[in-house]
Amino acid sequence: MTMLALARRALSRRSGSRWASASTRPTATPAECFVWGKGGDGALGLGDRKDCLLPEIVEFEGHDEDVCAFAAGESHSCVLDANRHLWAFGKADYGRLGTPQQSSGIVGMPTPVQVPLEGNDSVVGIDCGNYHTAAVSEQGRVYTWGWGGRWLTGCGGLGHGDLKSAESPKRVEALDGQRVVQVACGKYHTLARTDDGKVYAWGRGEYGRLGLNSNRDRTSPQLIEAIPGPVKLIATGSASSAAITESGRLYMWGKNDTGQLGLGGSSNLDMFALEGIPTLVEALKDETIADVSCSDRHTLACTTDGRVFIWGDRQWMLPYELKSAELGNDPVVQVAAGHNFSVILTAVGNVFTWGSGRTVCLGHGDRETLREPTLVGAFEGREVVSIAAGHHHVGALVKPNEGNDDSSAQ
Repeated sequence: MTMLALARRALSRRSGSRWASASTRPTATPAECFVWGKGGDGALGLGDRKDCLLPEIVEFEGHDEDVCAFAAGESHSCVLDANRHLWAFGKADYGRLGTPQQSSGIVGMPTPVQVPLEGNDSVVGIDCGNYHTAAVSEQGRVYTWGWGGRWLTGCGGLGHGDLKSAESPKRVEALDGQRVVQVACGKYHTLARTDDGKVYAWGRGEYGRLGLNSNRDRTSPQLIEAIPGPVKLIATGSASSAAITESGRLYMWGKNDTGQLGLGGSSNLDMFALEGIPTLVEALKDETIADVSCSDRHTLACTTDGRVFIWGDRQWMLPYELKSAELGNDPVVQVAAGHNFSVILTAVGNVFTWGSGRTVCLGHGDRETLREPTLVGAFEGREVVSIAAGHHHVGALVKPNEGNDDSSAQ
C-alpha cells in the first residue's frame, strides 16, 4: 500500500463522530481534530499509548459535537468543544488535567473538565504548559490548575498567590479587574493578555522568563511594563516568552541558551544565557509579524505577507528566512514549534513539517528526519484551519468534508 493510501486509511479509521479541535486560538470554523506523535503519555487521546506516525481523528465517546480549540502541552492536551465544554487527556499527575476523579496515571481518552464559571460565562480560550493548564472565559476571567510549586524547587504557573497545586480549575482572582483575552503557558510560568493590550506574567522567575527584570518567582500576576505599545499576541516556550505588538514588532525575553530569542551573539552561549526584559528582535524590526511559536530550543515566526523566519537550536542566532520550493507561492498563516520539529500552515490549508524523525511528530508515516518543509499528504483534498504543537505531539483542525457526514478524508 502506498504511503498516501496509508495516510488516507488513518484519516478515515476513526471517523464515526464529527469532532474537531483547534489551537489555543479558537476557530469559528467547524472542524475535526486530528493528532499524531508520541502516544506513551496518552496525550493523543486515541485510547491507547501507541505512537502515531500518521494523523488520526480524536473521538469523544457518546458525543457528536464540533470542537473550537485544541492545546498541546508536554504530556497532555486540552480541547474546547463548540458548546464551550472542556476535555483533557494525557498524564494526570500534578492535577494538570483538572480531573480530580483521576489525578494520577494516564487518561487516554478525552475526559470532561468542570470549570467553576459564574452565571452565563463560558470558556473561550485554553493553553497547556508542562505541568499546568489555563483557560480564559468570555467575561475575561482566568482559571488555572495543575502544579503550584514547592518551597525548595520553585513556583509553578497557577497565579493563586501560593504554592498549592490545584486538581480542579481555580480562578486567578488577582486578575478579576482585567478583561483577559488570551493565555499562554510555559513550563513553569504563564502569560495573560488583556483586551487593551497589556501583558501580565506569573510563575517561576528563573532565566528572566517573566520579563520583570528579575529572577524572583511571582505567585500572583504582575504587569510587564517594558513592552512598548499594545500587544496583540503572546507565546511561551519552556523558559522563554514572546509578544507581538499591534504594530507587528516582535519582543522576546527569557532563556537564551540556544539562541531561541533571536537576538544574535555567539553560538557558544552558556546554559545561563538570558534576557530579563522584553527586547525587540532587531533583525525583524522592518517586518510585520503575524504569528510566533516558541519551543524549548527554537522559535518560528511568520509575517503578514506569509514569509517564515526560524532561529535557535544553536544554529541560527538571528532569524533566518525559510525559503522552500515546496511551499511555492502559498503564504504561511500559522506556525507551531515543537521539540526538534516544526509545523507550518498555509493560506490554502496545507500543513508542512520538518525536523527530527525520532520525535515521530512529522506525520508522514515514518521516522525519517526531514531538513526541508514537507507536505503532510494525509490531508490531501482537505482544508486544515489550525495547528498546535506540544513537546512530542501535534494537533490539527480540519474542515469536515462538505456533504459527507462520516468525516473521512475522501
